[in-house]
Order: sequence, then structure tokens, then C-alpha cells
Amino acid sequence: MGSCCASVKINPQIRKDFQVNTSKQELEITGIKSQKPEEIETIPLTRIIIRGVVPESKEVSAQEKTLFLSGTDNPNYFVPYGITFSCKKGIKSTPTNQDDFSIIQENGILIISVFDGHGIYGNDASHYLHIILPHMILSHPKFPEDIDLILKETYFKCNIFLNKYLENLGKSTELSGSTCTLIILINNILYTSNIGDSKAILIKESNNIKLTIDHKPSDSIELERIIKSGGLVRTSSTEVCSRIFAKGKNLPGICVSRAFGDSLAQTIGVVAEPDINKREIRNDDVFIVVGSDGVWEFLSDLQVCDLVKNSDNPAKAVADFSWTKWRENENDAF
Repeated sequence: MGSCCASVKINPQIRKDFQVNTSKQELEITGIKSQKPEEIETIPLTRIIIRGVVPESKEVSAQEKTLFLSGTDNPNYFVPYGITFSCKKGIKSTPTNQDDFSIIQENGILIISVFDGHGIYGNDASHYLHIILPHMILSHPKFPEDIDLILKETYFKCNIFLNKYLENLGKSTELSGSTCTLIILINNILYTSNIGDSKAILIKESNNIKLTIDHKPSDSIELERIIKSGGLVRTSSTEVCSRIFAKGKNLPGICVSRAFGDSLAQTIGVVAEPDINKREIRNDDVFIVVGSDGVWEFLSDLQVCDLVKNSDNPAKAVADFSWTKWRENENDAF
């Protein structure tokens, strides 16, 4: 489990520069033809992208994600807009960081997404999703008129495409998948969507607001759906989290009730349906923070707020401190 975080400072600069250009950019919508997600998307010249990429060699603990850039050759392109990011590998012996992220600016629209892969093919899942999900959203024929509908449709379709993608690679989503939190900022309207336990908060001048709901099997709504679907939820005496199991089996043992992939868990109530939140940005809104669950495991929302408000690089400050807390609390948890 790594620490992946992005922060957005809400200020006059971002209000001015991120205003929608109503002229429609024609996008080529390609089919799911290739095994490589990089070959599926068509990137217009108007689109600025900074995101993670699969490294050429094994990553070491605390290593920052290797970056893909399009539309700019400056990895600090977003800093003047008050946007920072950090995606650090944990100390687990797996060769790659299963967290991933994407930041996209196009025609006055900002999309930030964070993914946390899990299972043996979790890195494949998060890598595929952090490219294809934003691409599908921006390529949707109704974008940006009906964001709620677009998010529901793209999450549903992307889940199907992910299963097929891994199958084509000779891999499986049976016990692998990814969580996701994705925000879209259009003019002064903020849309937040999520599945799983990656999370977003809005930091205000005097307090903070949770923008997402953690999808845990212990939640009453999630638990009811899982039981109706034939699943079981158990809590071990050695763990804090509850896990989902098929009757008569010790699988899949997943501790989130919504996720991409996880095809076995999706037969017993786990779904890829996002919760969607819409709100208007107000004058007392200061920061938006999006992070994988590695960020929040040992940090409270208040601690994250303090780190963000008192740092020149908020996302890095949060990722660094959360990584340190993981080492202090569970040296082998990564």
C-alpha cells in the first residue's frame, strides 16, 4: 500500500483559468482494440496530462511514481495553478507501486483521479484505469453536459473493459482490482465520484467536509447488498477491517464493498457503481485533497488539513508524513 495524494488550492487563479471553453473539441473515440491502454486513447493538442507510468525497473520503497507528460514537458506545470501531487511506493516487497494517479486539464476542465490497485494484478488494474477512465469521460458524446450520467456509464463500462483487458493478457480480475476517486472541476462546480476507500475532502477556512463515502462491508447499506447477493462479511480478531467472503470459502477476502475488477467478489455483492457528489465552490473553500487509503490509514482529516495549509507542496507533505506513519505503525504493512 503506497501513499498517493493530489491537492488543489482553490484561489482566484484557478477560478480564472479553469473556465469552460464552450467550443467543442472533436475527439476520435477508438474502440478497445489494443492490449496497451496507451494505444487506445487519442490525446488532443489542447489536453495537458501528467500521470503515473509503469516503470522500466523495480521500484524501491518511498520512490515517487515515474511520470508520463503530454502537452507539456514540465512536471511542475500545474504548480502555478495551485495543484500538487505525490505518489510514493510503500515498503512492501512487490516490484511496483500499485497506486496510480492522473491530472488532466482541457478546455477549462480539470480532472484528477487516484487509483489504488490490490491483488496480484492490482498494478495492471490501476494502470489501465488511470488512463482509460478519464479518456472515456472526456470522449463521452454528452460531456460535459450530463456529468452524473457520464460517470455512471463510464464506471460501468470501464469495469467490463478492465476484465476483458486482463483476460487478453492472460491474467484475471478474479482476485485483483482497484479503488478509485475522481473529481471534475468545471467552472465553480465540483463533481466527486468514488468506489472503494480512496477518499476526497474539501478544506474550508474554518473546517473540512468529506466529499466521498468509504465503501466498507461493515456499512449497513453495503452489508445488506452483500448478504442479499449471497456473500458473507467476517471480521478477524487480528484485523480492524471486515472482509467479504463467498459462502463456504476463504475467498475473496476483500475489505472494500465497491471496486473495479474483483470479478469473484462482484458475484457476491461488490459493485463498481460510484457515489457521486456535486457542489458549488464557495468563497471559503480553500483546498481539495484526493488520496488513496494509504494516506488516510493513520492520518485524520484534521492532520491532513494542517499539513496542506502549512506546506508549499501540500500533496508531498501529506504523502511523506503518511508514509512515515505507516512505517511507525506497521513496518511490514506495505
